[in-house]
Amino acid sequence: MIFEPSAFFQFSSLEEFLEAAVLDLPKAEVESLKKLHQAKLPPVTSINSLALLFGVPPRFVGLMVHIRESRRKKLFYRTFKLPKGKGKFRTIDAPRIPLKVLQSWLGQGWSADPARVHPHAHGFVPGRSSLTAAKQHCKKSWVASIDIRDYFPSISRAQAQQAILSLGYSQTAADLLAAICSLEGRLPQGSPASPILSNLVFKETDLALEKFATSHGLSLTRYADDIVFSSTNHSQMSAKDCLKQVKQIVKDNGWKIATDKDYFADSTGAQQVHGLTVIHEAPQLSKKMRNRVRMMEHMVDKVTEDDVRRRYQGHLAYSRMIEKFVSQ
Repeated sequence: MIFEPSAFFQFSSLEEFLEAAVLDLPKAEVESLKKLHQAKLPPVTSINSLALLFGVPPRFVGLMVHIRESRRKKLFYRTFKLPKGKGKFRTIDAPRIPLKVLQSWLGQGWSADPARVHPHAHGFVPGRSSLTAAKQHCKKSWVASIDIRDYFPSISRAQAQQAILSLGYSQTAADLLAAICSLEGRLPQGSPASPILSNLVFKETDLALEKFATSHGLSLTRYADDIVFSSTNHSQMSAKDCLKQVKQIVKDNGWKIATDKDYFADSTGAQQVHGLTVIHEAPQLSKKMRNRVRMMEHMVDKVTEDDVRRRYQGHLAYSRMIEKFVSQ
């Protein structure tokens, strides 16, 4: 993954990179680069090693990190708002191409090994998805969920730095990479590196939630900021007690709850997880969504607006993915 052919890398192989690094970097740093690559991590030890890999001046990398945050945001990010329902909007800070390429490369490298993330975390993990998460809650006596408020922006640069250190990077490298992946001291909503960093930061909370779920015989999944518990008839815990105790665990670990998104449904209702109905053996689209999909199938070739057509195509692709998953 690290050295797949790319127009953005100066080198096509690790060997080429290391041959150049021997000439430009201290011997100890070159050895650290080798160890990171062996651990299947993006090999970054300093501004100089990163600049060498991408074939840009060290000053350019330094510019991404050391200029004033207001100036950095203006130069390297595009900020806009997306509607998220009920008249509210989500602020997106999307990195511009040079920084986006770098953050994407880091995010893909850190995500390459699913073992780095807790097993019940299904968001932004290879081989896992909202479907694999919802599957864990099918045909249960009740399901309940909470959401973390301002999930990515609530994670500080210092927390990201500690998560990167835990992967095996030096303090210098962790400082640099956390700076590259943060904006105004927080993880930006819109960075391709924020999802994996959030999973790494949340891992300690994941462990606390796992302990709670195991002790009460509950099923547990997390998809980004959406934490879902469900129960079979063998568990004596009610959904109300579950939500109360889970909220306390999450708060004790330093997170804020989006209390307006609390959710609960028993077996007499249309239980939903991540927008999917889970009352059957496998997750399915809700009746309302199935009707929308049929409309989109009829309209997708007739709409003239490109953004609407792309949105329809995305929904249709997701619907086909669900059908394939159910049929397996």
